[in-house]
Amino acid sequence: MSDQEHQPEGSPAEASTGGTSFRLIPSGALVAAICFFLPWVKMACMGEVKRASGADLGDSLWIVLAAAVAILLLSILFRARHQAPALKTSAIIGALVGLGTMAYAWIRITQGRETEFGRISASDLGLTIEFGAIGSAIGLLLSLAGALGLKAPHQARADPE
Repeated sequence: MSDQEHQPEGSPAEASTGGTSFRLIPSGALVAAICFFLPWVKMACMGEVKRASGADLGDSLWIVLAAAVAILLLSILFRARHQAPALKTSAIIGALVGLGTMAYAWIRITQGRETEFGRISASDLGLTIEFGAIGSAIGLLLSLAGALGLKAPHQARADPE
């Protein structure tokens, strides 16, 4: 076995070869970006069923795609430069911004909207979450988990393991 196989995650050797956390961050971001274009919500009203992706819904949800793409690009950049702390910080911020935007949008949708005919809620429209939104959330959570599991090279050497 080589010395690299015995290196703790986050060590310089691990950063250059890619550990679980280094792979999880861009993989999660890629999943989130792809799922952005899949159906996020389904609306069933008066016998018709319509589906809309994150791109169709637009508005502030474009922040979710931007966060996923930023995490992906920054993970490539910081991995090439062996900058684990910068990667960790940027992935955490990007994932939290994307997840926060999704949570805000869902809260806004579930509260309904006041119209001249009264309040229309998500349940009135038969609105349900689809796999695209779930996939984007899981992708961002994977990036977040990878970032939280990422150790800086100096932290890895301080561990007695």
